[in-house]
Parts: sequence; structure tokens; C-alpha cells
Amino acid sequence: MSTINNRIINLLGSSKNFTQKDLSNYIGKPANTVNTWLKHGRSIPADCIILICEYFGVDVNFLLGVTELPNILSSNLNEYEQELLETYNQLDSRGQHRVHTVIYEELDRMKAEQSKKIIG
Repeated sequence: MSTINNRIINLLGSSKNFTQKDLSNYIGKPANTVNTWLKHGRSIPADCIILICEYFGVDVNFLLGVTELPNILSSNLNEYEQELLETYNQLDSRGQHRVHTVIYEELDRMKAEQSKKIIG
């Protein structure tokens, strides 16, 4: 299966906000067509690739496998998120590394708290 198909499948699984039905509606193709692309690795027309990128809010280079990061389109970010991203991009590599460290520490803290709630 192509990188494009795998990435679409992963994006669909990454959030409850994305569904195959909504994707097919957004790009104007029948659900069974989209299903055939994804399940059987069929090639996707270029005009649909652009619409798929818009639906997920990712850069076409990510979907094509040129880059590993999705390069989230700024049009899908709210004003606060755009400000954070712009500020992050102004940091040097040390500052960006520190931001990553804090983010991953916070994710670990949240996961630990969720595990405590589940266990009892």
C-alpha cells in the first residue's frame, strides 16, 4: 500500500473528529470509492489529494511522504495556537528542545493520572 493511503488511514484513526464518511462527503466521492482507495491501495486522483489535505489540515508534502511531519496548515489553527506556533518558531534549538521536554513531561503526567483513575 502506498504512503498516501497509509497516512490517510493513520489520520482517520488519529481523532474522533475524522471519519471516512465525512472525508468522502468533503471530497465529493462515494464512500465505497474512498474505501477502495484505502483498503485496496488504489491510487488517488491528484485533485482529491488536495481536498484530503484540506480536510485533515495537513500539508501535501506530508501526505505524499516527502516530510515526516504533517505541517499543520495555519488556517486550521485558532488565533492562540497560531501565536504559540509563531513564538515556538522564533526559539533557537535549545529553546525548542526545552518546550518538547515540558510537553512530553506533561503528557506523561496526564497519562499517569488517567491510569490512577482507571485502576481506582
